[in-house]
Amino acid sequence: MTSWHYAVDGKAQGPVPEQQLRELLRQGRPGQGGLGHRGLGPDTLLWTEGMAQWQKASEIAAFAAPAAAPAAPPQAQPQLQQKPAPSPAQATGDFSAAPTRHDTGFSQTGIAQPAAELRIDVVLRQSLSILKARLGFWILTGFLATLVVVPFAVILSHSTAINGVIILVQAELDTVITFVAFHACYGRNFGLGEALQQGSERFLPFLGIMALIMVVAFLGLVILGLVGNLFGFLIGSTTAVTLPYILFLVAGTMAGVRILVSTAVCVAEKAGPIVSIKRSVDLTDGSSWRIFGLLLIPVAALLLAILIAIGIGAAAIASAGSLRDATTSLTVVATMGLLVLLFFPFQWLFNAFMVILTTTTYVELRRTKEGFTTDSIAEVFE
Repeated sequence: MTSWHYAVDGKAQGPVPEQQLRELLRQGRPGQGGLGHRGLGPDTLLWTEGMAQWQKASEIAAFAAPAAAPAAPPQAQPQLQQKPAPSPAQATGDFSAAPTRHDTGFSQTGIAQPAAELRIDVVLRQSLSILKARLGFWILTGFLATLVVVPFAVILSHSTAINGVIILVQAELDTVITFVAFHACYGRNFGLGEALQQGSERFLPFLGIMALIMVVAFLGLVILGLVGNLFGFLIGSTTAVTLPYILFLVAGTMAGVRILVSTAVCVAEKAGPIVSIKRSVDLTDGSSWRIFGLLLIPVAALLLAILIAIGIGAAAIASAGSLRDATTSLTVVATMGLLVLLFFPFQWLFNAFMVILTTTTYVELRRTKEGFTTDSIAEVFE
């Protein structure tokens, strides 16, 4: 049933179910015994999700008063914003009861006013705060995922089968991380068991998104190969073959940016694969280049970490010389072993951070484009 907010003395109240609000309006009108909210009447301002702005009850068909009913005294209209419609807390400016965030870098819920555009620094700060707040949880989930994959890697001899298992496990892992990261945005924490249970409910739609992306990418590569070879055959130039691949890379990258938050939509809004992708395209409209720049930051950090690891390994091997010295050889082995041990936790954390980054980007896009607070978005889980 639709939930509604209503304004009393310039302050938003609710949400309440439609039937309850209809009863409050009936009781609050003059001549109804003075029950309930005395200030409610035909001129009471109402708002629900999907409305562009607050409207009087008499202007909404579901609450329109009979023609003979006297109108209640006019009320002070809450301070409203133009489209997109503000959340009730933002409309009133009353944030005294707004809960604060816990170790996630978010400010008070009601204070966050709709911004004109996505801010990269806000998304990064929130993502890093969430990563730091539950560092052990992200490492544990990655470790458990590896334990699941390793036996299959030993039993299965075909690389395609192993890759299939990895994709399935990765989808489950990312679903759980998305669920936990989304709730971390408004201060909720979940244990591993509950996170696995709740996140797994969105596993199949989540996997469907991954399958659609892979199918489209494969078809794109096939078409690209045909077009590139045709151009090369007709023109007889290597550039004619290379240029389509460059264009495909650029187009594919921007397409990836547009569907980036589809997985977060799938988990947070409980949408199917196609709906999630369409929703992501709508949310990222106008923010593509900012999101692209946002993604470049962790990718650059990853490349830097890889270069540092390669440099350390190369330096250790170079110091070994001919590797005849037992002590030096042992040092090289220990150094390389340490790098390998550090690789897996780093990989887990990097994967978790990218999923968290996607989730916080989704939350910020809804806040900046639609005027929602994180608590308003979180109502889908209530």
